[in-house]
Amino acid sequence: MLYVLDNNSGMSEFGAIRKVLKNYPNLDIRSYVSETNLGFAGGHQFLFEQHNAEFFILINDDALFEPDYIQKTLQHLKSNPEVGGVQGVVLRWGWESGSPKKTPVIDTLGLHRKQNGKVEEIASGKGIQAITRRDPYEVMGISGCVPMFRRSSVESVHPEGKLFDPEFIIYKEDVELAMRLQSANIPTMILPSARAYHYRSFTRKRRKSMHPDLEFYSYRNHLWTLLIHRSPKLVIGRFFQTVFFEMAKLGYFLFKRPWILSKTVGDTWKHRKFLAKRRKFLSSA
Repeated sequence: MLYVLDNNSGMSEFGAIRKVLKNYPNLDIRSYVSETNLGFAGGHQFLFEQHNAEFFILINDDALFEPDYIQKTLQHLKSNPEVGGVQGVVLRWGWESGSPKKTPVIDTLGLHRKQNGKVEEIASGKGIQAITRRDPYEVMGISGCVPMFRRSSVESVHPEGKLFDPEFIIYKEDVELAMRLQSANIPTMILPSARAYHYRSFTRKRRKSMHPDLEFYSYRNHLWTLLIHRSPKLVIGRFFQTVFFEMAKLGYFLFKRPWILSKTVGDTWKHRKFLAKRRKFLSSA
């Protein structure tokens, strides 16, 4: 079953989506149209509520995967009931040419949390030689691009059984889910034999051209994940790494993007009950 959401894309893209779907008359497709843009988190949460599938895969509109990708990731979850999510090797699709790069570049091998609390895509931008493992292996979390999850695992780590909180809008929602699963000791795995491709629109080189609203959500959601998941014990244990990193970010926004800092403070205060509820659930789980 394929669930498709037109997330208020506009008439031209709406027509393109419909045209593509007509090419697959034998595929069971459920399509929806939202009159407002629900964001990445809200859009996927909307689709999550339309089904009760035991296993599901999130597919970005800028991602492709090999024909056996779904089969391999699904089989891994079925064979390993303790695993909550799995993702293959995701390679970067050529930005300028719209085709695979001649020299394969890794988009992500999962998520890794540094000592200062920052979460990064593993091996992002590195050559394919960085793939050194053949057997499935556990990581801190998996990216929001083409991951496959076990529904029961996802529902068990949220007070309302959600996939993503729509309040996150876009950016870091996959990080927040990864932290939830990790806090419940539910493994997420990388499956090297499965391959996918991501036409990534945002990289460090393109940060300067990043839309201000997206930069706001990236920073705000980073702080929200810290407020929800960072325990006082962990902050004290990694005080210098965490504080110096956060002070550096604070200084940047204070002098370069003060409106983002102001809006982050206001939005965090507005959602204080939501954040407190989420933190209380995880601390009591």
